[in-house]
Amino acid sequence: LHASYWSNLASVRHTKHRVLMKELDLARRLGFTHLVMHPGSAKGALSQKEGIDAVARVLNTLLQHEPEVKLVLENVAHGNMSVGGNLQDFKRVLEKIDKPEHIFFCIDTAHAHSYGYDLSSADGRERFINEIQTTISIKKIALIHLNDTYDSLGSKRDRHAAPGNGKIGEDALRQLILDTRLRGIPLLLEPPELNQEELCALKQRIMQWHNE
Repeated sequence: LHASYWSNLASVRHTKHRVLMKELDLARRLGFTHLVMHPGSAKGALSQKEGIDAVARVLNTLLQHEPEVKLVLENVAHGNMSVGGNLQDFKRVLEKIDKPEHIFFCIDTAHAHSYGYDLSSADGRERFINEIQTTISIKKIALIHLNDTYDSLGSKRDRHAAPGNGKIGEDALRQLILDTRLRGIPLLLEPPELNQEELCALKQRIMQWHNE
């Protein structure tokens, strides 16, 4: 289940997160095992570190109230005071978590590329996978959002494109998910609006990749 965008975990001003608490309860009652969340932005803080501290505090509070549902942080495209564009942010969050075994991550390929991780080249993909392993561990990736992006590398903009229709490219995304280190991780597509014919063609291509 993906949480709404109303909650800003990194906020130093709003710390109650009542909506998020209700969504977590809803996830449990509906039988979901994971809740995906964007970390948010440290608006009102003097440094991004304050936002990282705020994210850790919220997650520790949520884990006290709901130990059953695994909490999943998704990387973001934005820079500045946003938390989660740089994978090092997640490493710092994990270091502050009381029960890190309940925290997992979602990797959005469009967000990663727009933030500044070059997924369009073989060398860039290798560096990205290596950074995942050294910061959060590949074992902690619960989900991959397999998206292309209309925006250039490092643009810090978030505009999804269907795989193959953007700056990353179809072959690069195919090579990424076929990497043996990422095998077995669930994939989820978040393309812009497509007609039925386009959607069926896209699903067929992705299934072909996955069966290679």
